Amino acid sequence: VIARVERYRTLSALMQHDSLTGLLNHSRLHQYVEVEAMRAQRQSHPLSFAMLDIDQFKGINDRFGHPVGDRVLRNLARFLRQNLRKSDIVGRYGGEEFLLLMPTIPMASARERAEALRIAFEALEVPFGAFKLKATVSIGIAAYPGQGISADELIRSADTALYRAKNLGRNRVEVESEGVNKS
Repeated sequence: VIARVERYRTLSALMQHDSLTGLLNHSRLHQYVEVEAMRAQRQSHPLSFAMLDIDQFKGINDRFGHPVGDRVLRNLARFLRQNLRKSDIVGRYGGEEFLLLMPTIPMASARERAEALRIAFEALEVPFGAFKLKATVSIGIAAYPGQGISADELIRSADTALYRAKNLGRNRVEVESEGVNKS
């Protein structure tokens, strides 16, 4: 019986977490997004979303190989786990994209937190043989209720802000504010 319970726990964890980073996987993350968006509406409190993307990740994989790219992904995941509040929710959204939910945090505070994360991650080094590799992230921020009410609207808004950050030069934080850049 104990062995079965342990197997169930292991399978349950594998179904909910990304195997490379240990963070929530896309499917489980989306469930949290839905719950937190409904909670923010019900309790009338802010909810901020940050979509993070590792800059030039394809170049890292092409130049150094996928094992090094995987190490960068794991490094970012570990960094995020160590630097977030217990109430924050983070997961691997897909590829080199991560989604961070910050319950009860308004847009301005989310932007400040994202900027601090961006700067701190830029300073980290990933050991690679005799070298140390550095990576940067671009971050897009959106918040309930200003940039959307539904989970899908909020994710889309954060993603739009992320792509603006990438198009404006990468390694930066951009906020989505009804299509107006306020950064």
